[in-house]
Amino acid sequence: LMSSSIQNAVNQYPVPPERLSIEEKLEIIKTLHEQGTFLIKGSVAEVARVLNSSEPTIYRYIRELFGNTD
Repeated sequence: LMSSSIQNAVNQYPVPPERLSIEEKLEIIKTLHEQGTFLIKGSVAEVARVLNSSEPTIYRYIRELFGNTD
């Protein structure tokens, strides 16, 4: 289910994940956050893998969008 949500969000863009802009990646993070994807263990690692980013980068995007998540 998590992988499906991630793929659906990424497939909204007509370019491969490695060619997405930061703004597009932030939109994907926002969509996934609103769907509750990040409540699932391992989701940050999976999103990082799909977006060709690091886990710290995904956490930074989440902080930029939604503030401190601690």
